[in-house]
Amino acid sequence: MAANVLPEKVSENSIRVLNTLFDKNLKTYFSFEVGFCNAHQPYSFRKAYIECPQFLSHKRDNVPAVQLHKLLASAFKILRPCEKNGIKVVRLPGTTNELFRNQQDAVKFLILFIENYKDHEEAFHMAMREEKEPERVECAVLGAHIFSSLALGGIVKMKNTTGQAEECPCSCGMILSAGNTGIGHKKVWHGFPDLLVNHTAVTVTRRTIDVDESREEYRPSTSKRIRLEKMESVESEYEACNKQNTLYGIDFSAQLISQAITHGFAQRKKYNFVNCLVPTIGFTLNRLLIYLYDPDRDILLRRKDRLELMDQNDCLILPAVVELWFILNLHLFGATMSEQICSKLCKSGLKSHLEEFGGLDIYQQSLLVGAGKNELSQGIQLDANILASKHAFCFVDQ
Repeated sequence: MAANVLPEKVSENSIRVLNTLFDKNLKTYFSFEVGFCNAHQPYSFRKAYIECPQFLSHKRDNVPAVQLHKLLASAFKILRPCEKNGIKVVRLPGTTNELFRNQQDAVKFLILFIENYKDHEEAFHMAMREEKEPERVECAVLGAHIFSSLALGGIVKMKNTTGQAEECPCSCGMILSAGNTGIGHKKVWHGFPDLLVNHTAVTVTRRTIDVDESREEYRPSTSKRIRLEKMESVESEYEACNKQNTLYGIDFSAQLISQAITHGFAQRKKYNFVNCLVPTIGFTLNRLLIYLYDPDRDILLRRKDRLELMDQNDCLILPAVVELWFILNLHLFGATMSEQICSKLCKSGLKSHLEEFGGLDIYQQSLLVGAGKNELSQGIQLDANILASKHAFCFVDQ
């Protein structure tokens, strides 16, 4: 049975935007292997160390990749394009009434966002002009105008050790929940994402600069250029190392990779997910870096290209919003890959590493979600020899 969940009056532009979700030429994700790392030791995400020999130049052509509609074919059986109304939700056999209603409501959330996107766009413009605590302002605006508006239920918690609620800095007056966002365990990887959105962890930073931005043909928008000029001109050892470890022109962050893996295990334990991909998102200079991890089958994926949320004129890119909506609501439509797809992807090797060096039982049984600083130690400093490794990734400071 198919249900049309759209209002009677939806603009033609909104219908076109909604149907971009089904563009099969975009949204490619690839799996990759994790070599030696310090996942078995008490390090924070910012001090995580990961070797990934698969990213060396002579091996980059062998990275297994798959398009999103094939990666999660079960989700696209539920969501169908519709020329007249944009998206239909198809009720599959065995679907509960509650789940079906939630799927319908999620689509309504998306439609409402698209029909009123200018309001959210203006809030972003305000955040990009902010000079005092810019990352905190961006977190609040992202939480109020993007994640809470796209994720069904809008459950967004912003990092704040005092537990005091955060008000969106624009004039909307929305109040965000705030408190401990810690995930992990003091004996292994652990840290504090800036935002927890339902089943997704989000980290925001303005310090990471993609390799692409050094090209002559790259022309950042005016607001982005002003922010870049205000950044430190001297690269740290970490940032220089990061630029040497790229794939498809995108920098890879050990912080986000370690966070994606730890968050996947934590969500698996908390919600008893089985064979499900769990999203982790990094947000840097209007760009989204999306990771997906299945802790049961030890498959770690990353979106091949960064997801641009704003264009050169600082306008929201609505097709990007649609894909972000899908990722945020993945658990509603189907986060499980088929065995056929899994056979074409490589395992990360993280579980094998933990079986050899210890710690797998902690990841599977003892990880915390929403933990405070007293529950998670800050980890120890990296050894100087590790920092010198040419395979290490940059550590992105929060």
